[in-house]
Amino acid sequence: MSKRKPANTDAPLNVTPLIDILSNIVFFLMLSISFVQLRHLSAAVPQASDSNDLDTEVALTVTVMMGDYGFRAMARDPSKKPKEGGEEKKDLAKVGRDWDFKNLQIWLRGVKMRAPKSDSIIMTPEPDVALVDIVKAMDAVREAPTSSGEGMIPTFHKVVLSSTVK
Repeated sequence: MSKRKPANTDAPLNVTPLIDILSNIVFFLMLSISFVQLRHLSAAVPQASDSNDLDTEVALTVTVMMGDYGFRAMARDPSKKPKEGGEEKKDLAKVGRDWDFKNLQIWLRGVKMRAPKSDSIIMTPEPDVALVDIVKAMDAVREAPTSSGEGMIPTFHKVVLSSTVK
């Protein structure tokens, strides 16, 4: 039998390579984590009311179509049928190659005066309408000149852009 020396158990343990590897693992794990993004959802809480009166004013559905023909605008009351006076239409032809933004603003001002709760509008341009004209129309429906012509009043500040279905 051979005699072996007992292993030296008092030797210091070298932890430097272990710490080096662990720091690299932690670094790459932190790079690969996809952080959770908290999003803010704006929600309005209904207010309690002491009165028994119902709010009968309804917001209108306002749409404006744009094409070679000019503007075709329509304001519809969802609580009424079109035959009961729940729909109003306005056609504004182009003047040469120019859009009739002024008369569109005047018509929309009248719609806004009749239905102050209405704040959104649906813009539906034809595919051949230039982007510049769409942006100008979106700007035009957001405000209208006052009846005295001195200044502007807000009309439909929520503009929804849609497309036509053929």
